[in-house]
Order: sequence, then structure tokens, then C-alpha cells
Amino acid sequence: SMFLDFMFLGSSPANFGQLSFYDAFRGELYRDFADGIGMASRVLVEGLFGVTPDLINNSLTIRPGWPSEWSFSKLETPDLKIQFKREEQKDMYTIDSHFPKPLSLKLLVKSQLDAVHSIRINGKESEWKLSENSIGFPELEIDTPEGSSFEIVIIWTGTPLKKFSVRTFYALGETLNLEMNEARIRDFFDPQHLFKTFNVGGHSIRTELQGELGERTVFVKLAQRQMSWWQPLSFELRKPFEIIYSGEQPQNELLFSVRNNTETVRDCEVSVNGFLKKIKIPARSVSSGIKVKREFLAPGSNRVKIQAGLAVYTENILNWNITPMNPVNYESVDLAGRLNDRITNIFREQYLSPRSPFPTLAIPVQGIGDWCSFRETAVVDDSGLRSLAGNSNTISSPQLIPFVTPGSEVPNILFTSKWDNYPESFGLKLSGKASHIYFLMAGSGHHMQSRMTNGVVKVEYLDGTMEILPLVSPDNWWPVEQDFYEDGYAFRVDGVRPLRLYLKTGEWHLDSDDVWSKNKTRKIDGGAASVLDLPLNPAKELLQLTLETRTNDVVIGLMAATLQR
Repeated sequence: SMFLDFMFLGSSPANFGQLSFYDAFRGELYRDFADGIGMASRVLVEGLFGVTPDLINNSLTIRPGWPSEWSFSKLETPDLKIQFKREEQKDMYTIDSHFPKPLSLKLLVKSQLDAVHSIRINGKESEWKLSENSIGFPELEIDTPEGSSFEIVIIWTGTPLKKFSVRTFYALGETLNLEMNEARIRDFFDPQHLFKTFNVGGHSIRTELQGELGERTVFVKLAQRQMSWWQPLSFELRKPFEIIYSGEQPQNELLFSVRNNTETVRDCEVSVNGFLKKIKIPARSVSSGIKVKREFLAPGSNRVKIQAGLAVYTENILNWNITPMNPVNYESVDLAGRLNDRITNIFREQYLSPRSPFPTLAIPVQGIGDWCSFRETAVVDDSGLRSLAGNSNTISSPQLIPFVTPGSEVPNILFTSKWDNYPESFGLKLSGKASHIYFLMAGSGHHMQSRMTNGVVKVEYLDGTMEILPLVSPDNWWPVEQDFYEDGYAFRVDGVRPLRLYLKTGEWHLDSDDVWSKNKTRKIDGGAASVLDLPLNPAKELLQLTLETRTNDVVIGLMAATLQR
């Protein structure tokens, strides 16, 4: 992809750049920098052709990394010439070293068949040995005496290697059942603890799958005739049931489907806030579309519950295009006396400790920018918010959710951070019962904290259980000074765009693409706060609300919180 991107598709053909033209904000940049050229050279020479010279020890290792389907390849540099050719079961390597002294060669090659007929180096019969820890394919190690020119001929024999064939995905709790006749199982390595109760025999594996969801891998050591190797079994581990939905939901409705990831037909009961529907889903299939009407919905996140037998699965679908059909009893969480700063001060502070001693990891003292952009700043202007709040100290979202925030020039946010400037977390007592809680939040983000949980909001119940809202950048945690621009190429947001309040104008926005097209920048004039939310269990007594920052360099703030009783 890199070769295509820069050498053919870019505006400077045959050049190795550092940034792709797919980067919507910066485009092609840093042409001819050593960063890009050095990495491209290593990908080609060290990666694809596997060249690793060690002149101090008079040795040269070549470990070809080209695809097994290739029957020909050639590389020529000032130091080395490598040529490979395959004719049926004969592989021929011609290697000419132009280094200033003779070197011993170690050639590591992957086998496609289960036996070797012969190996000849410069016309003479040669020994070989099997690499103990080869992964994916058996790997032969061929060592030569010192020299500068090598012609190596390998003649393979036997049958193709047999490997376990796994599906692309399995459901959590499902049984993985694999059998093969030719290869024997010698060992297995399960670093991600996927095998729960297992039976590993001479030619088969049977185990119940457990562990963390996502792309997973187990290694199985196989042996077939002369060959032995570690075979990775890679697949996605999924929930037994998943909600499939678009991030762009219709006005006052929810549309979604249910995917059955298990191997059996399942009868399910789907419920959303009183809505109930019974469905039958074939194995490893997706149900027909399910529509939930406005009368069952709340603005923001709505929790979909799937019950299949005794098992229950839940997932939230976010839709800010919902206004309640009936009057709702909202109650503000009292933050009086807890607000510790003004949102406008977020980039006026001096963030001095704790910080990294290394320049490239230490962001500027104002809390925005990086080691190249040390003068970076952003002006946060909350005049529109304060004007909107006025004497009532209350604003209302388009979904009619009220938020209590001061209209006068007093502190209007509770900041938390790992910086010494603010507390790392705070807790606030709650009481009674509620079905939902809404948060007006603002703070900073940084690219070093992207794709991770920057903080959490927790609501604890009296019985010890809790609901947790992870603040993940960029899925639902967006910096106060900007919107993320997503075109699906260089940058991707997996979450749904949050509801944002522009602090300078008091306007509410669900679509901020105009910010990019109008100002030619990702920044929002005056900055913006975000509305986030969390469905609650209306049958449980509330105990406490907690806000906690979990990553360095960022500041996370709560401006208001509102319970739906």
C-alpha cells in the first residue's frame, strides 16, 4: 500500500513521503525526509527480502519475506544482489555480496512441502536444520562457509503442509472443534487465555472459548514428516449476539438488527424501555430490521436488551434526534461548591508536573500542541453559554434536557486531571432512583492519548453495582477546541458524533462539517462542550457519581449533570 500510495498515486512519483495525500488535514508533507525514506528502505530490504548484515561478526542473514506464491524475485543494491527463481519443486537462490570482506551466509527459507530431497551450495551437497520457533510455516536454516558468491539449490519433496482451518469468527462460549489427519499436534501456546476447558489430542482440538472480545490468536505446534512449526489460529471472538445499527438514526425512532454469532438457531426476546418483540434468528445470521417508536425512547442512548434463554445481552444505541413524547421529570445534580475553574482558563494554565523529561513526549506547558507546535493555543470563549443561561442559570438542549450552569462570571466547570493543577477524580453523592443521566462536559485531548480511555464517569448503586461510561478518544471524547474530521481514510471515528454546544454562540450542533469547509480548519471558534449520557437501572437506588481522569496530559471537566427521574 505504501508503494502504491507514494510511488504511483502521489503528486511526486517515485518518491517516498512521510504523510499520505489521504491525510485530509495535512496532505502530502515532509517529502524526502529521512523518516519516510529510512522506513521504506527497511520495509523493502530488511522486510520483503530479509537482508540483515552483521559485518562485525562476518555474517550475513537473509530471510525472504515475499509471498509464497512468488516464483521469481530480484533485488540489487550497491551492497548485494539477490535473485530467486522457482521451477516446480526446485528453488534456486543466487546471492552476490559486494561487502568489503567475505561473509558466512545464513539463509532461512519457508517450506511449502513436508520434506527436503536435497540442498546444494555452489554445487556441493549441504546439510540443513529446522528452526525451532518458526511461525506459520516450517523454516529451514542453511549455513555456508565465508564467501562472496553463493548459488543455493533446494529440491523439495513430499506433500503440501496441512494446517488447521478456522472460521473468521466464533462466539464467546462456543466450542472450537478442529480435526486434521496428516499433521500431529505437539504443543500449544495460549497467551490470551482463550481455551477454557480443552482437550488437545494427537490430531484434534476441542475447547470452549473464553476471554476478551476482538481479534485473538492461539499458537499450535504441528509436525508433519520432516517439518515442525507453530501454526497461529487467528479469529475474531465476538459476543453471542450483537446489535447492528447505523450511526445516523432517523428522527424519533430506533432502527437496528440483531446478529446471531452462534452455531444454532436462537429464539430471542428484544426489549427497549418497555418495547418488546420476539424473534427467531438462524445460526450466524442477522435478523430483519427492528423499529422502535418514539413512545419508548429517550434522547441519547437507549439500552437494547436481548434475552436468549437464561442469557442476557445489552448494548446502547445513540440517537440525539429524539424529543420525548410526554413530559419528563428532570432533576439537576447539585454541583454547587464543586466547580473549580472557568472553562475559558483551560489553555491559560501552566501544566508543569508530572511531565515527561523527553521533548517528544512532553506537551507544551499550556496543555495543547506538541514538541513541534510549542506555541499552539486555542481561545475558549463561553460568552454565548453564559448569555443563554442568563439569570435562570439554566440552558436547555434541543431535546428539552435542562442543564444548570451559571450565567454570571463565576467558575462553571469541575476539572479533573493527572496534572497537579486539578484533582485526579471526584465523587458526588446521589440518592433516589433514575432511568437516565445526562452530562455537559468539556476538556482537552491529545493525539498521544488517542484510541484509549482518557477517563470514566461512574454511577454507583446502593447494592454495589455500577454503570460506567468510558471516555474514549476519539469515539466519544472530543477536545473542547475542535471537531474531528472524518473521511474514512487516514482517520476514523468508531463512535457516533456527540451533541455539541458551541460556547461562543450558544448554538447546538449535531453536524459540524461546516466548521471544516467554512474556516478551513478543524477548530471551532470559541470551542464547544459535548453532551454525553448513560442509561440507568430505574429499579435501583443511586449512591454516587464519580468522574476520573485516567491518561496523562488531558483535562476532563464536568459542567452540569441532569437526572431523568
